[in-house]
Amino acid sequence: MHASNATRICDRLVAAGLLERREDPADRRYVRLELTRKGRELVNSVLEHRRQAIAEVVARMPAGRRPALAAALEAFAAAAGGQGTSDGRFTLGAGI
Repeated sequence: MHASNATRICDRLVAAGLLERREDPADRRYVRLELTRKGRELVNSVLEHRRQAIAEVVARMPAGRRPALAAALEAFAAAAGGQGTSDGRFTLGAGI
């Protein structure tokens, strides 16, 4: 993504109250971006909606097929360098 496109997107997110810009105290050439409380709430809402939608689809799958799905998703996460979390989520590794 070109820097000017990223700047425009950030401008819109700041105007919407979803993102804050701050100067980096260590290096003024850099800008720190941080989600606002409103931004975090939106992200959490979207993630919860996705989790619910996936859970509904999985619930409609035959119970005997779910272990195969779980194994495939574990393989996918491992290939992506993912690290499992205690609540069943995974994070992408540093190589991504």
